[in-house]
Amino acid sequence: MNVILIVILIIFAMNIIKTYSFLASKPQIIDQINRYQSEITDASQKTGVAENIIKAIIYVESAGNPYAVSDVNAVGLMQVTNIAVQQLGYSYPAQIPALNILQGTEYFKWCLNHTSDLYEALRAYNCGLTKAKSNNSCGSSYANNVISKIPYFSND
Repeated sequence: MNVILIVILIIFAMNIIKTYSFLASKPQIIDQINRYQSEITDASQKTGVAENIIKAIIYVESAGNPYAVSDVNAVGLMQVTNIAVQQLGYSYPAQIPALNILQGTEYFKWCLNHTSDLYEALRAYNCGLTKAKSNNSCGSSYANNVISKIPYFSND
């Protein structure tokens, strides 16, 4: 009986954390993302992806919530999936913020290397390279949303 109660409380707490991300204000989300500055800097230096782009992706993907899990089981700050990280040689997507940021940034860099520009890379990051190339609308609103967030971090 106690185990069931604990499980219910954990699920309830995770839902509150997930909900909070959607209720947080822009400055709160930016502050939450900036808590991971050193991890973002490390990923940027390892991949060559600009920090403001990484932060904009995190803003849109998880609103800075390291515990975020999507309906398709994408996890963490950058909402990485099994399929994405397996292409990079990882066994599973990491929930640990430092590794999640690195995996997500490496995957984004992979998308960037296989597309023509930032917009197309963001579309591929969101819906997969094959879908992005075969469906011009797939990931378009996502890409526009991320691009609109880049200025939030231009002074970093």
